[in-house]
Parts: sequence; C-alpha cells; structure tokens
Amino acid sequence: MSTAEAALPPISPPHLASIAASLDVVFRMNDSPARPAGPTAPLPGPGQAPGPNLGAGRDSGANSGMDLGLDLGLGPAPGPWGLFTGYAKAASMGFGGANAWCRRVIVEERRWMSERDYAEVMGVGQVLPGPNVGNGAVMIGRRFAGLPGSVAACAGLYAPPLIMLMGFAYAWDRLGAIPAVAGFMHGVAAAAAGMVIGNALRQASRLHLPWELIGIVLAAAAAAAWFRLPLLLIVALLGPAGIAAVVVRGRRA
Repeated sequence: MSTAEAALPPISPPHLASIAASLDVVFRMNDSPARPAGPTAPLPGPGQAPGPNLGAGRDSGANSGMDLGLDLGLGPAPGPWGLFTGYAKAASMGFGGANAWCRRVIVEERRWMSERDYAEVMGVGQVLPGPNVGNGAVMIGRRFAGLPGSVAACAGLYAPPLIMLMGFAYAWDRLGAIPAVAGFMHGVAAAAAGMVIGNALRQASRLHLPWELIGIVLAAAAAAAWFRLPLLLIVALLGPAGIAAVVVRGRRA
C-alpha cells in the first residue's frame, strides 16, 4: 500500500450515502437548462393549455421523444389520495432514506413525472432548507393537487416512518445491546447506502452526462468521501462550475 493510500481514511456506509447525495446534486444540475425551475404550476383544467412547467414535462417532452431517452408514456395525474398512498409506500420501504424509493414510485411505477421533471424538482428541493425529499413532496403535491396535495404527500411521507420509528426505538432500547442486532443494523445501513448509489448511477446513465460534468461528479465524490466537506459547501463550490459547463455546452451546440 502506498503512502497516499494509507493516508486516506476508510469509507464507511454513511460516507457512501454522502457520496450518493453529492452525485445526485450534480446530476440534477444538468437537468434543468430547458425550463425555468418553478414546479408549482397547478394542473390545467379541461380545454386549457398546459403551463410552462407541467406541460413541458408531461406533454411536449413526453410526446416529442426529446427527453434524453427517458420514459415517454406518463400515467394519469394523481389526486390527494394517490399522492398519500404513493409517498406512504416509498416512505415505508425507504430505510436509510426515502429519496431512492420516491423516485422509483413516482417515475418508474406510477409514471406521474418524467425523469427530467422529477430531477428538476429535487434539484430545487436540494438547495432549500430542510430535507430535499420533504421539499419535493410539497412541490409535487402542490403541482398535482394544490394545497391538499401537498398536505397528503407530506402526510404519506412522514406518518408511516414515524409510526415505525416509535416501534423500532422501543425495540432498540431493549435489544440494541445484542451483537446480532447491532450487526443487522450495520448491514441495513450498508444496503441503504448501496441503494442510494445505485439510484444515482441509474439517473446518470439516463441523463447522458458530458465529460465535463462527469469530472464534476468525481470531484463531488472526492470532496464528500475523503475531504468530508459539508454538502452545502460542495454545492457552493461545484454548483457554479456545473451550471457554467451546461451553459457553455449549450452555446456550442
């Protein structure tokens, strides 16, 4: 082992999750050059033209086939109950973080949004105060069903984990000292980190990142894993570089 390798600290499952979160940030930077970030437009009524955000994601992008090779067919828009059940399912499965499962339910299973549209919303949620998946639930719920949709999405996102957390806390208080239980929890943490990284890699493969953004991805991963910089600082340092790279590439095209 070289001296440089020996100086590098080991990467634990929480650090893998930090890498994945950083990857998601950079992937989403490349996801919104075509439309302004304003994912709060309500659904159009009968006979009305779609708004600039929802229409571009559900109509023009889906029908034109220009959404970077993403899923072209979108399902029906959900109401408050659909938002509640969708987020409740994602939250109930999302051990270690619900973001990967929210994307799977919304984009892949129920096809409410395209990959691009979902990444745009989550990119806005990433830079706002609070958890990005919670911010995304507010914006996605507002987009499809107004204020009742936001309330339903947030209720589905937070209620099931809260109930399970109270049960797990009680069990952990009584069983946490058992070595087998501690080993099980370490395994769950590693699996959750792997799921987040796999979700990030799947998004990257569908967005067809250019080489300059791949370099920013690697820089973000290094900053999170080895230098252990906070996520906000990584976004502040690499965000402008990613935006500049997208703008320059767009002008050359």
